[in-house]
Amino acid sequence: DRLDSARVADREKTIVAAVMNRKTLLLYDVEDPSNPIELAFQAKYGHITTYQWFQAVHLLIGFESGYMIVVSTNPVEVGEEKVSIKAHQGRMVDLALAPAINRVATCTAKDVMICDLVTNNWSELSREYAKIPDEAGDITGLGWTADGTMLTVTTDSGNVHCFLASLPCLSATSGSRYAY
Repeated sequence: DRLDSARVADREKTIVAAVMNRKTLLLYDVEDPSNPIELAFQAKYGHITTYQWFQAVHLLIGFESGYMIVVSTNPVEVGEEKVSIKAHQGRMVDLALAPAINRVATCTAKDVMICDLVTNNWSELSREYAKIPDEAGDITGLGWTADGTMLTVTTDSGNVHCFLASLPCLSATSGSRYAY
């Protein structure tokens, strides 16, 4: 199981999240240790495979059943599901957020899907994908660079694949001169 924390800037609190038996998520406020909150999820989601903090007061959670959901950790609406999407038909292995470009990448053992976080339905960007050759093995993890320009995919055979997700503008100006 996993333990993680996030500092909630506007409230100056540190919330610790821990996955318990892959079924529930325990939220523990360091300044209020006597009131931990345990979040349980619908049975259709299955076991928790991964999660990431999202926008300071939200958790993005991936489940074995292929679902990903966003739940609030804000005290007023703690545990409330904000988004629920069936991202994959197979078992979700990992997910990775790229807030700089408003994308989330999710994967099964063989496929990577990229979704746009701006739209209400978090639609899949079918023209943005990462194809891993079969001989590379099963996908075990995903990660974005901080600026969202590269997506890295790791496999169980030790392969590491890096994909260019966005190209920064390479240009400069000086007076009336422009170079690109």
